Amino acid sequence: MKFRAKAVFSLLLTALLLTGCGTAVASDTPEVLPSIDEVPGEAVSVEVKNAGASPENAADSSVTSPDKVDIIRDENEDVLTQQGPAYIDSSDKGEFSYTPDYDKEFFDDDLFIGDSISTGYSGYGIIDEKNVFAKIGLNPLTALDTEVTTTNGDILLEDELRITQPKRAYIMLGSNGIDWLACSNMRDAIGDIIDAAAAASPDTQIVCLSIPPVTKEYDEANEELDVMDKINTYNELLEQLCGDKGITYIDITTMLEDNEGYFVYYYAESDGMHFKPTAYKMLLSKIQYTLS
Repeated sequence: MKFRAKAVFSLLLTALLLTGCGTAVASDTPEVLPSIDEVPGEAVSVEVKNAGASPENAADSSVTSPDKVDIIRDENEDVLTQQGPAYIDSSDKGEFSYTPDYDKEFFDDDLFIGDSISTGYSGYGIIDEKNVFAKIGLNPLTALDTEVTTTNGDILLEDELRITQPKRAYIMLGSNGIDWLACSNMRDAIGDIIDAAAAASPDTQIVCLSIPPVTKEYDEANEELDVMDKINTYNELLEQLCGDKGITYIDITTMLEDNEGYFVYYYAESDGMHFKPTAYKMLLSKIQYTLS
């Protein structure tokens, strides 16, 4: 009997220990959403608690959204696309969902004019090199006087336009300079670029793109400059300028902003200003949708 009692006691003790080992342990570590460029190759569904939340606070249960975003790797490409209703245009065309759905051939005869952000079009192979006139460090005040390496050699913008005679020319300049140049000076310089482009290639449709936002971290690191306030002010001046000159202005900023008005983390590179590949695709989708 003593042996049987000891055996029963041992069995009960073992059961208790096993039960304790299976108890879930609560973790204070927040859930971290993957970077859009770090998602595995197969399709996954990521619940977005807050489209504008940083990975550090994305799991905050106090901020919720019913949206889900499907992040899918294209079969024939090395970059990811994003499908789903998470980012919706707030303009009159509110039915437009920002999915990377564009026709590369639509841009075959166009020219993208810009700074280091615009170099990513050809750098990532999203747009052909022949369609890009961009250089690191270029800003509105230097764009007309700086030679840029293109498929036509080292060339000034006006000469590039005379040679290529593009169907459309997209100007996105100002991100490089927003920290130290006056918004009004950059606006006036964009006006000069528009006039020069129209003279060099009269049949080209000139389109002015707003400059993109920066992340909250970038803005706070440059708090004394009020970067996002300057970006918004500059974009308002650009829109007014385009209205005065009768050319097309496309707001790409809203498309890339989170709920607080900063660059969405899923599109922003770690420096808080440059684009991940998918951001270019979203931008091209927006352009084609607007102009079609």
